[in-house]
Amino acid sequence: MPQPKGNDLAAEKLIRVYEAAHERLVAQYEAAVLDPRRARQTARLRELIKTNEVVVDGLVNASRDWIAATLPELHGAGATAAADIIGSAFQWTTPHYDAVEQIAQRTWVDIATRLRDVRSDTRKALQQQVGDATRSALLENKTATQAGRDLAKEAASQGLFSVEYSNGARHTIRDYADSVIRTTTAEAYNRGSVTQCRVDGIEYVEYLDGAGCGVGPGHNVGPEANGLIVPLDEVVYLSHPRCRRAISPAVDGPASKAAKDRMIGDARPPEPEKVPARPAREPRTPRQQRQAPTAGPTPWKDQTTPKGATDQLIARHGTDAIGPRSIGFSGMNGGVANDAAKALDDMLTRFPRSGESVRVVGSSSHVSGWLKGSEGRTAPRMRKGVMGDAQQARGWIRLSQSFKSREAISSTWERAVARGWFPQGTDGMGSVVRHEFGHHMDFLATKNGGEAYRRAISDVLADFTAEDGVTVRTLLSRYSAKNDKELMAEAVSEATSSPSPRPFARALFDVLLDYTERWKGTVT
Repeated sequence: MPQPKGNDLAAEKLIRVYEAAHERLVAQYEAAVLDPRRARQTARLRELIKTNEVVVDGLVNASRDWIAATLPELHGAGATAAADIIGSAFQWTTPHYDAVEQIAQRTWVDIATRLRDVRSDTRKALQQQVGDATRSALLENKTATQAGRDLAKEAASQGLFSVEYSNGARHTIRDYADSVIRTTTAEAYNRGSVTQCRVDGIEYVEYLDGAGCGVGPGHNVGPEANGLIVPLDEVVYLSHPRCRRAISPAVDGPASKAAKDRMIGDARPPEPEKVPARPAREPRTPRQQRQAPTAGPTPWKDQTTPKGATDQLIARHGTDAIGPRSIGFSGMNGGVANDAAKALDDMLTRFPRSGESVRVVGSSSHVSGWLKGSEGRTAPRMRKGVMGDAQQARGWIRLSQSFKSREAISSTWERAVARGWFPQGTDGMGSVVRHEFGHHMDFLATKNGGEAYRRAISDVLADFTAEDGVTVRTLLSRYSAKNDKELMAEAVSEATSSPSPRPFARALFDVLLDYTERWKGTVT
């Protein structure tokens, strides 16, 4: 058999999670739409909006864990199988770490992006159906059983619990997961084998494939792959989605003229274009775990940040990459400044369109002026006790110098979170930066979407606060109840800081992304 049976078992662990999630959502949707009472139907659809957020959050976490834990195992299994044939021994070295990181990043970007779209598309479709006469249209001249069968098909076509492919076709999340997970499993195993061949100096490999499968990419593209010996640099890892191909070392190379004649030359089809990386949280691979232990020294000592340190802390964002910016954390504690710089770096990377308005970032004490902006005006003094603030029209973010250590700000923050003042899952100066960056995102969204953006926020509020006693104070934080601007900034802070942001924060953040990073309209 081309791929070991163990690979199928590894893939099915995550596939079953997606299958259960899809079945849960479809069952709840059918129960809502087929409810004979209109008022109860509407309530159930609103509840399903919340369920969708929870389910997608679970899929995000399950996928991240599976990628981080299983892809290295699959790669190692492929490398070990190749080493056994070659007569060597597999060890985790730099080429293997790099190969795992490459496929892990690409897989995570694809899955995270798809799930983000599932979350957003389903929420919008359900919000629209809350106001539609869905039940009467579906049940007209039909039994409930007939309507239920139609409903399952209709859900995917309307964007519910489904993924839209590049050709416009929609597939349920369970079908998408089955395809991408089985494909990724096979590719990870093959990349382990090929990487081991490179490490051991093997120049040729042999395809072990099903009958009739072409070299690809594409099942019917190219000569039949099974038994074909090709140079290592010309290998095609898989022919098509769910491909069962395995790749084995050809230790003796093309041992006969017949094998040489069957080798693929320059006329072979090109490999598929690699998926460009998009901003998303990446899973930790073995190499990252080795290089970034959970405890140990930080890049900067716990002391006041020296002049010029900022240039090193955020070196990836120089003038050539993002345009002129004035960024400095002089006067701040070194550890706190390091946390701020890393959070700023992350937000600028993930949300570049929103970050275009951030021109000046710096620090301030609560008793002195700050620094001059691009127009030569000095920012007003920060009030005592304020951790940070932002002036979007001038492109400013400034942070308090008052915290003398990470421990000081963490202690203050923990007490505030416990009292419900700040959102759950946030912590320290990094969350302050994300909150202030959120003001810039809200500023851009308002500029782009205007009233449409505000109506979208109102819809989310209506969905989540329909029950008595439920307010933004309980859903997000006490500080978020101050006004709409702080509400959105707090949503950004939780959505980008917390490892498991709550559905309300995620829903608001999705609205924000619709009018910033995903905005395709004209500026109003």
